[in-house]
Amino acid sequence: MNEIEENYSQFLHTKIINLLKKRKITQFYPPQWEAIKPGLEGNNLVVSIPTASGKTLIAEIIALQKFLKASEESKNEPKKRKKILYLCPLKALANEKHKEFKKSWGDLGIRVGISTSDVDQSDFRVFFNDLIILTNEKADSLIRLNPKLIENIQMVICDEIHLINDDSRGITLEFLLTRLMTLNPNIQIVGLSATIKNANELAEWLKAKLITSDWRPVKLKEGFYLKNKIEFKDGSIRKVPYLPKMDDVSNLTIEMVKEGGQVLVFCNSRRSAVSVAESLPNKIKLASKPEDLPLYKKLQEDFKKEAEDSLEVSKKIYKCLRGGVAFHHAGLSRSQLDFIVKNFNNHAIKVICCTPTLAAGVNTPARRVIIKTLYRYTSDKGSVLIPIMEYKQMAGRAGRPQFDPYGEVVILGSNPDKLTENAITYINGESEDIYSKLSDEDRLQSHILSLIVSKNANTKDLIINFLKNTFYYYQLKHGTYILDEDSEYSFRFPNNTFKRRTKKKKIAANFGKRKDPLNIDNSENSFISAQDYLKSHKTHEKPKSSEEENTFKAEKELNTRIQKIITFFLEKDLIITQKNEKNVFVPTKFGKITSQSYVSPKDAVLIREDIIYALVLLQNKELELNTISWLHLITKPSGFHKLFLRKSDYTPINSFIEDFADNLIMEEIYTYGQKDYSDFAQEIKLTMILRDWISEIPEPDIVEHFNIGSGDLRRIINNAQWFLRTAAQISRLDADASVTKEFSDINLRVSHGIKHSLIPLVKLKGIGRIRARKLYNSGYTTIKLIKSAPLEKLAVVPLIGEKLARSIHEQILNPNAKPKSIIKRTPKKKIIKKKTNENEEDDSNQNPKKSLDKFL
Repeated sequence: MNEIEENYSQFLHTKIINLLKKRKITQFYPPQWEAIKPGLEGNNLVVSIPTASGKTLIAEIIALQKFLKASEESKNEPKKRKKILYLCPLKALANEKHKEFKKSWGDLGIRVGISTSDVDQSDFRVFFNDLIILTNEKADSLIRLNPKLIENIQMVICDEIHLINDDSRGITLEFLLTRLMTLNPNIQIVGLSATIKNANELAEWLKAKLITSDWRPVKLKEGFYLKNKIEFKDGSIRKVPYLPKMDDVSNLTIEMVKEGGQVLVFCNSRRSAVSVAESLPNKIKLASKPEDLPLYKKLQEDFKKEAEDSLEVSKKIYKCLRGGVAFHHAGLSRSQLDFIVKNFNNHAIKVICCTPTLAAGVNTPARRVIIKTLYRYTSDKGSVLIPIMEYKQMAGRAGRPQFDPYGEVVILGSNPDKLTENAITYINGESEDIYSKLSDEDRLQSHILSLIVSKNANTKDLIINFLKNTFYYYQLKHGTYILDEDSEYSFRFPNNTFKRRTKKKKIAANFGKRKDPLNIDNSENSFISAQDYLKSHKTHEKPKSSEEENTFKAEKELNTRIQKIITFFLEKDLIITQKNEKNVFVPTKFGKITSQSYVSPKDAVLIREDIIYALVLLQNKELELNTISWLHLITKPSGFHKLFLRKSDYTPINSFIEDFADNLIMEEIYTYGQKDYSDFAQEIKLTMILRDWISEIPEPDIVEHFNIGSGDLRRIINNAQWFLRTAAQISRLDADASVTKEFSDINLRVSHGIKHSLIPLVKLKGIGRIRARKLYNSGYTTIKLIKSAPLEKLAVVPLIGEKLARSIHEQILNPNAKPKSIIKRTPKKKIIKKKTNENEEDDSNQNPKKSLDKFL
């Protein structure tokens, strides 16, 4: 009988004891039982302990106990079994957890599901499972669309909860947790966090028990490298053999590989990670044990089978693998990233040179972590020091339990004096405090609109009451979130200052002056202007007692923000007010589309105004509308991630602007040197990439020409599809059906990377861009020609064959029949759904001239 069986069997379900025994876990780490016991009692938890200290197992045991107990109580009513929600910050981490839990929990009869699809896709089927693994954004999106899902969740595990501090994504996590706690007060929350300075604030906000510890299963030694020796925090020194003509990274890596350990080298850019990796294979090969050399050869063979493509970066990875080395950054394809992590974790790859994103992603510990520099380049500030929290995340990867007797983190630097000073600061320093990001105006708008659309809070007072449950309000009220009293909160409405064609402002200004702009039944709702709304709502009076100061500041801040956001919503047709209850807000159709598409209100307004503006310019003969016009339109929103511009980008970008200036939906075309040119140039680069993609330019050529990774191209395609779907929905409000169809057709082209001529062909199941082009080039340019073709002739088209040819004929002859699967691949989702009778009726009512007249 092991320690767990002896001491904890009275607390834990027999199936959990057996599961731990199967995994050969015989005892808990010191922080684990300290957290598990109160968790089993139903307490909320914030577990803030070092990486590799067993945080996931804590949450897993609590969740299993809760689920198994509830399942036995509702044995005869399986539909009443409540769900466990596992939140992850990244898709890669969600996929890792899904593989991990599906294997072990599945043996217990527990259904494990995952959804990492686009955030605007409503795949509720995942909630048929017992354990549901979602990214924060995906969970937020699904719960926005159906808040009742919360009622059936009994527990939430929030992995990497400290990322509530993340500038771009933290607000989503905070709002999601607030919504869960507000709508289901009985829900149990277990937050898993890195070691953070103010974890107590996070715990108090969640009404959770805080578990903190600096205990690690593997001893961590932190130091810096100078003059062929590592000086550690504890005063010890490790001499590293000097190797002629070797740089510091090579010396440190070779020594560790000779010892039998693995190494992670963190670099501050993709280029640096690739460059360092390319310099190491021959050196590592010489330092490796004889038995490792066949593994490297097999690595290359496996890579060819599993992850190789025709891109230049693939060739670089292949060459690095000959010495057991790889590089890892967000520009690689998913198959390449998975291959590298898998083979590092099974010890085949000895060294990964990576960017810091690896530290925040999947689990990849190594005996030695080398941090090449503590500096990072930023476009606005130049070279700056990274946060201490980021250093701690990277350092936490040092030391693999059960494999490494210790873990080392070694800091490098080019300036000896600065290196010593910075290293001491980072090694001895505490991670920074984390703060709410609810002060981000654009993202706050999005979440406030979601409250109104979902009816969770549809009055100003209800919205403010909801926000009083946020981490933001907690920090404001307790004085840990400092506001600048000398400056009023600056709320910036979308503003364009172009001056070339008919002024866009004249059109946009009409948004807030029309009566019920979407023809919603006036018996229930009425339109109130933003100006009238502001006059009727004033801020609170200042309290007389100094003891109420923090609460007053917090409430004043919320009131000011919400009042201005509501004003914006009213001005831009996102909401209206009820006729009999002026304080109750009702979302317009535009507001619903915006929230359900998961785009920010500011971006949705920009898209809508640009569509209307394009139609006005077209009517005035000031614009030649084509595919480029719409592609550029959907790259403008702030939610479409932009690419870094290099000097070499500007010449082709300027040439593209000259060629297509008459097609761009803008008042003025910016030129080099103007204030907004840089943002405009970034939009044009994205437009050029998408133009090449739908022109059937091969992916390797696009990646090489624009100096991006295959992962970057995939993200650009996904973002384009997201905003094209959104634009198609928004266009229904003000344009005729032809504009909506144009967005839908471009979306289909972007999905497959095809020219317009192939659209009918790719709608056939089993036909992608390559087979469609083969059919087209063989003379089968239309569905009619394919239908009339003899089966045997169709079958001889390259890549078609008899089985697929028969399926194609069946699909054409019986369009409503569900075709049999031809190829065992992940099925493609339909991009364009058949219009319902209701939508067709809406389209028939859209008179394009009438739609334009109301904006002129």
